[in-house]
Amino acid sequence: MIVLNAQQLQRLAESLLRLERLLEAQGGDPPVIREGLEEAAHRMAVHLEVVRLADAGTLLSMHGPASGGDPGKLWAIAELLFLDGLVCRAEGRDDEARTRVRTALELFPHIHADLELPPVAPSPEARIEQGRALLSAPVSP
Repeated sequence: MIVLNAQQLQRLAESLLRLERLLEAQGGDPPVIREGLEEAAHRMAVHLEVVRLADAGTLLSMHGPASGGDPGKLWAIAELLFLDGLVCRAEGRDDEARTRVRTALELFPHIHADLELPPVAPSPEARIEQGRALLSAPVSP
């Protein structure tokens, strides 16, 4: 199992923040953002397609606190799913967006409170609030 150290978490958080800002800039470039998400997943030794297909229970059994998983990796997986959901939303794939955001929201509460996230990383609580707002927003026509 690969455990993410503080420096790796910092670089990952910075990469994800850049991708999120790109997406916020007039919808960004979803293919470029998807490529960035794939690269981030690869750096943390997870397959994004597997993460996309797994439910929260499976992800928690693999990476959660009860399994002795790395809290940083669990945070990163939740962030990847959250951002992937934002990309789906930007592409008009609302059902996929909602599924990915919902799964991320189920993971965020399991992130150990002692985990020191990089300063650029949104807190799990902030993501939960943002995710709830996204899920309560009307579906695009």
